[in-house]
Amino acid sequence: MARKRAVIVDAALKAFLDAGYAEASVNQIAATAGVSIKTLYRHFESKDDLFSAVMQAACGKMPDAEQDDLESHLSACNVCQHRAAALPAADTLVGLLATTYAQRSAVALTPVDAQRLGLDLASLHYDRPVVTANGQTKAAAVTLAHITVAGARVDDVNALVVREGLSTSLLGMSYLGRLSRFEATKTALILRP
Repeated sequence: MARKRAVIVDAALKAFLDAGYAEASVNQIAATAGVSIKTLYRHFESKDDLFSAVMQAACGKMPDAEQDDLESHLSACNVCQHRAAALPAADTLVGLLATTYAQRSAVALTPVDAQRLGLDLASLHYDRPVVTANGQTKAAAVTLAHITVAGARVDDVNALVVREGLSTSLLGMSYLGRLSRFEATKTALILRP
């Protein structure tokens, strides 16, 4: 049973990389895996559930639901980003999806972006240990009044300002998880407030 599930996940990974989430067909995934569509749905409730399994396989084990500390979620987030970069034919979309997958991950800001948002870097307390793709560093927890991306606004967003080792700011589930919906395709990220 576990072997069939793994074969389906491998077929889905290839489909999502080749066609993107929106265009990937569960019928084609089932055919590539050599299983019936009924068997696929015995293992996965929906395409979203299958995508979650693909991301878990690509990123390894996600943090336990009981863990509530932001630095652990950011650490898992960066591990996912690092592993996604090693996937065959990985593009920025796959990196973005892997980065944003870890549930309840925080928005992570570079110091430059934090300054652009008006945060006083000197007054922040860098007391949160985090691990980025470039190694261990410290981060400061902040709450942003709001984040608006393509018209999708969310108020009071938890974030971390990462002192060093982060080349670009990252959206996390502290923003994305509060939208009514988000969807990624090969050419677009669709956000619904």
